[in-house]
Amino acid sequence: GREVTVGVVRTAKYLNWRYCDSRAGGFVVRVAERGDTMLGCEVLCTRGNTGYIADLFVLPGREDVLRALLDEAFDHFAGTAVHTVECWIAETHPYRDALLASGFLRKRRLRAFGYMPLRTPVAELAFLEKEDAPIHLMAGDVDWI
Repeated sequence: GREVTVGVVRTAKYLNWRYCDSRAGGFVVRVAERGDTMLGCEVLCTRGNTGYIADLFVLPGREDVLRALLDEAFDHFAGTAVHTVECWIAETHPYRDALLASGFLRKRRLRAFGYMPLRTPVAELAFLEKEDAPIHLMAGDVDWI
């Protein structure tokens, strides 16, 4: 079968609606581009003394962009009153190894995620039941921060 990663489609329209409307709160959005092509983006925010990488997305195979965005995030928070930086991901998130390599610690906080098919037949979502299903879900997708 084919490999599929599940996640919210991050279009410019979605990112602007989700993070650039002042009613959403104080988010910092950074985009990595080459010409007219978006290679990746990250969304940062601060709540109290904690900094969050609320969203992070790069094109497949662009680990260089992923590392650069993580470095940018740490540089951003270094100039603030932030004591801790958090990035919430699923255990099977595609960026897990890169986040651990950049200094994040594996902290097991269980949050219950559920899904419900809207326009997709249930049978097409059966792969989500597998323990190793790659799921690109971040804190910004679920309004926790």
